[in-house]
Amino acid sequence: SSGINAEFKFEESKCDKFDFILFAHSLYGFEDPHRAVLYATKFLKPGGKMLIFNQGEGATAAIFSYLMDRSDPKIFSPSKCIGDHSLTAEKIISQLEEDSSNLTISAMRERCHEDVDDFVRRVDTPQTNYKIDFSLQAEYERLSKEMQNHIYKMVAENCDVIEGRFQWRHWTIGIVASFEV
Repeated sequence: SSGINAEFKFEESKCDKFDFILFAHSLYGFEDPHRAVLYATKFLKPGGKMLIFNQGEGATAAIFSYLMDRSDPKIFSPSKCIGDHSLTAEKIISQLEEDSSNLTISAMRERCHEDVDDFVRRVDTPQTNYKIDFSLQAEYERLSKEMQNHIYKMVAENCDVIEGRFQWRHWTIGIVASFEV
């Protein structure tokens, strides 16, 4: 499994209830993100809110899924990753709506950008692939040429040119879950 296998538990009888709980780009790292969110709802006061920031559908999740399906495990292995970056806000919302009748769920999408100009223009600098390596959690240069070309195309197709520089477009979704009594 790609998640962090850490205990996420409080003694319910000794713990206060909270007005607000925040998961900010952290659910990727949980072995069972859905279970972690459902567990956290136990600690919301009636009327309390949970805010979850997570990536939306887009290039990063698609590339991660592509690598999981096709990569040499010596180069890319989900079990060695910090978390499952194929987890999207849409998947989280779908699971919460299916399993949590006591939560009212709303979401807000925000377009974000990361500068990948050197990567898209194929400028050879020590930092050219840094953001791609970080996003992939794999060394781009160690991937096969076929995989490099496929990923390059996926990144380039998901860019906007802002002030003359290629910016990798992706979505961050803010999910608000309100606990109803």
